[in-house]
Amino acid sequence: MIPPHTVTTALASTLDIFATFLELGRAQTPAVVLDSHSLVPILRDPAQERGQREAMFLYGGCQLHAVRLGEWKAHYVTAAPMGEPQNRCCQAC
Repeated sequence: MIPPHTVTTALASTLDIFATFLELGRAQTPAVVLDSHSLVPILRDPAQERGQREAMFLYGGCQLHAVRLGEWKAHYVTAAPMGEPQNRCCQAC
């Protein structure tokens, strides 16, 4: 059981729910490379400062908006002012 008010600084993503459920359910991992990492080690020991993720890249469509690396975060794009259209980075977006 995780004690109330427990906090961890480990990076995690909603992508990690898949691998976490596989491990908790003792299911066999698919024979493909997953973008998902199990959060079970962090759930068992929330004091861990590092998960399996080193960095996270945050996109809006096809444009890189921010990067998180450890305790550092760089924002490259922020929202357009109210009433102004959002810029698109390519025709595919």
